[in-house]
Amino acid sequence: MFGFIRNRLLAVLILALSGFCRPLSGQDQVVIFPVDKGWVGDTNFIELRATGFKNILAFQLSFRDENRLGQLAGIDQVRLPNFNSGNYSFHQGFNALTVSWDFAAQGMTLPDGETLFRIKWLSDPLQSHCYEIANAPVIIEFLNTNANSIPVNGYKSCQSVQFIPTYLSVYRDANSNCSYDNQEQLLSDYTIIDSFNGRTRILKNPQLLSFSSAEFGFHYFSISSKSSLWNACNRSQRLYIDSTTKLISLQFGLQPVSVCPLLEVEVSSPIVRRCVNYNYQIHYKNTGTIAEPNSLIRITLDSFMIYKGASIQPSLIQWPVVEFAIGNLDVFEEGVFLITVELDCNRTLVGQTHCLKAEILPKVNCLSSPNWSGAHVEVNGICSEGKVKFRILNSGEQNMTEPSQYWIVEDDIMPGLKKNVLLNKGAFLDLEYPANGKTYRLMVDQVAFHPGQSNPTVAIEGCGKNQQGDFSRGYVLQFPEDEEDLHIAIDCQESRGSFDPNDKTAWPRGYGQENFIEPNRQIEYRIRFQNTGNDTAFQVAIFDTLDSWLDLETFKMTGSSHPYRYSLVGNVLTVRFDGIQLPHRSANETGSQGYITYALQPLSSAPLKARINNTAEIVFDMNAAIITNTTLHTLSKDFIVVSTQPPAGPEKHMMNIYPNPNNGLFQIEFKGLKQQGIVSILDACGNMCFRLPWEGQPLSLDLNGMLEAGIYFVKFENNRGIIAFEKLMIVPSKY
Repeated sequence: MFGFIRNRLLAVLILALSGFCRPLSGQDQVVIFPVDKGWVGDTNFIELRATGFKNILAFQLSFRDENRLGQLAGIDQVRLPNFNSGNYSFHQGFNALTVSWDFAAQGMTLPDGETLFRIKWLSDPLQSHCYEIANAPVIIEFLNTNANSIPVNGYKSCQSVQFIPTYLSVYRDANSNCSYDNQEQLLSDYTIIDSFNGRTRILKNPQLLSFSSAEFGFHYFSISSKSSLWNACNRSQRLYIDSTTKLISLQFGLQPVSVCPLLEVEVSSPIVRRCVNYNYQIHYKNTGTIAEPNSLIRITLDSFMIYKGASIQPSLIQWPVVEFAIGNLDVFEEGVFLITVELDCNRTLVGQTHCLKAEILPKVNCLSSPNWSGAHVEVNGICSEGKVKFRILNSGEQNMTEPSQYWIVEDDIMPGLKKNVLLNKGAFLDLEYPANGKTYRLMVDQVAFHPGQSNPTVAIEGCGKNQQGDFSRGYVLQFPEDEEDLHIAIDCQESRGSFDPNDKTAWPRGYGQENFIEPNRQIEYRIRFQNTGNDTAFQVAIFDTLDSWLDLETFKMTGSSHPYRYSLVGNVLTVRFDGIQLPHRSANETGSQGYITYALQPLSSAPLKARINNTAEIVFDMNAAIITNTTLHTLSKDFIVVSTQPPAGPEKHMMNIYPNPNNGLFQIEFKGLKQQGIVSILDACGNMCFRLPWEGQPLSLDLNGMLEAGIYFVKFENNRGIIAFEKLMIVPSKY
């Protein structure tokens, strides 16, 4: 092994680690950068920097000027413990420095791009110099704590770079000295902001950056705070960048501001299909400042889901609830597991929406809101006894001090205006609507100054049948669910049959043809890919240029089918699956598929009517990119079509219009209604278009060419008032 490692140390390592070695992935490597920092007289200062220096137990290397010039004048600024003059020597015959080091106690970890030590090299500054690590007089070798020899790559100090290797590390500053120390926890997925001449660029795991000559000068790098529980002791750092810059390496230390466990959970799945087993991925973590000793994840299954198993043992199975006792969850600790479900074949239809909910408990309120009353509004809904039943409940610790508004949406129409609700602690309001096959959604404003991002809502699809014996589908996903608080995640998808294997979807889908969403709501994107070729794909890459109206500081990855690495540089997202070995479709239909999910919000400065488009590229190995479909969202407010009439109560009569949509040729029937009355057709603004009597028999109408394409309402009333109200959709004659 290493010539410099004492035999006793090596024997202890082999004995202790025997049977526990793991194979290295292709991403496990150390990269060495000799960075020329300039001259003082005849002494050249070279920083030896490294990436991938994780749990390193020992290493040896040779360093030299490739022109065989100069000699060692000394080593300083050492970041390695137990390093002294006995760890290095200069070999005159090779004009080379050799370094050997071991840290048998526990191994050493440094942030990517950190300096191992600085070399002082005595030479002639008027001559050309190019420094490198070499395999002579000693061979380069790095050993980790698993007794594995790690691949090593090296740059030359004179090497021109089109893209600058960039390493922006964030660590938990456990001893509050604002400097990284060995074994302090390195953190991932933080956002760094690069500011230059009034312009900013978002960076997440950049690895390589390019700078034009117009961008040379002082750049200010700052960390975007993800949580008010943490503060960066060196939040902003200044760095001069020009054509001589060969490496960018900055570290940001996080120190706690308050004491609280902040638990987060995400749920994702590539597709929902009937009659087959499929998986949901559950990802959880603690981004708070103290450990949570009794963490638990509660899964609530859709009413049509059958629980089939999980990759970890559940602590409770009481359908529709499945619980997993995680136990102690340390600061910045995270984990992932899978659960397997099946959709009931006999009770579901293709296109029906199914939702799975994940919560991580206990729910701890880490955010202060001094003006909050202490009330908390939550909602639930069921289909029962031939009715859609909703309940609005104040489950908080205090009475509501001012009313909140609530409203109902039937499919895509809001029948009636918003109403107020004011509830004391523990009080509730029950609402009932007919089980007529429509999709009903209840939405309620959370109480004022409530901490977090709660937006109470619940949807009921498939309750009862319409006149054709069916029910409406495709309306649930037009609105978001109440899942923007960190402790809760909901995945809702419409079940599919056949599908495009390489596509992009977004949730919420949005309302109407313009896919309207409110400006402050999160959008979650899902990109799916499948190897439809005739051979194994060894690498998959996804490139996604995010719309300029999206707030990149809110970006977060929420799920994936395979291990990945990603970067976000400006608005360009790159996700790479290295060594994925994705089989082709004919060899393994399920194994040939993969996906990623991520979420972010629109910019707070985005104007109403701003259109957010998104298209991705998927590349398998070296093949041409596959371009996905384009998703669209339009920012707006108060976009739901409002009917001036309230929704029918459970006792009202059912009006049936068929076909609907239509081109002006349609029939109207009333179930169980015999008395005479008046049928009126109104436009979306409530203006009367047609009015005619009804004698109790099915009514056939031919209004082709008389009504423009759009939304209308059909109203039936008699001397007792309005007893039926229904939406009518007129489409062009080619329908």
